This record gives sequence, structure tokens and C-alpha cells, in this order.
Amino acid sequence: MRIGIWSRLFVTAGCVAAAAVAPVTLRGQGASPDGGRKIIAIGCIERNVSSAGTSATKFVLVDRRGEAPTTYALIGDEKELDFHVGHTVEVVASVVTLASADAPMTVKIESLVYLAQRCV
Repeated sequence: MRIGIWSRLFVTAGCVAAAAVAPVTLRGQGASPDGGRKIIAIGCIERNVSSAGTSATKFVLVDRRGEAPTTYALIGDEKELDFHVGHTVEVVASVVTLASADAPMTVKIESLVYLAQRCV
């Protein structure tokens, strides 16, 4: 019985550790400007207060893992995004436009997983 409990604990710890790794880039199906690139990001959903380059997107995800925060402009269900403002989430998204000097990468959300009620 003890081995089963410890095995589950190590598997759970491994999954949590894998989620803490920097954003991963995957090759996916579907057309996007850069050949189907997808990202997985974990961060806080915020309202977009910047009007420079991303005025069409109302929400951003700020991924604070790594040395410097990464901001993604989000395209998705506005009601759901509005509900999750201030929450920590994981998103899998397709790249729509790459980041530039004055605008973050724009991504279209394919899936969103709620992780925590507050931003961490």
C-alpha cells in the first residue's frame, strides 16, 4: 500500500514540475502565419491597457516564469476571458502574429485551464 501512495505522490510532483517549465513551442496542425506554431503558457489574464499595436485585443496573458515576463495578446471568447481576469490559467494557443518591438505575440486560444483564483 505504501508503494502505491508514494508512486502517486512522485507522479503528481512530476506533473507539477513539468507545468513549471518555461513556455513550450509545439508544431501543430492548422494554418497560421508561421506554419502552425502553438504555445503553451501559464500566467495571469489581465485586461489590455496598452493601445500600442494590440488595440483589437482586450485581454493579455502575462507569463512570469523565466527571467523576464512574457505577454501574449489573447483572441478568444471575451465572456470567458473577462470571467478569468485576475486568475492564473494555462492556455494552449495558435500563434496569429509574432511579437514586434511595440506589440506582444498575438495568439488564438484553443484551450484554457483554470489553475488558481489569484495571480501568482
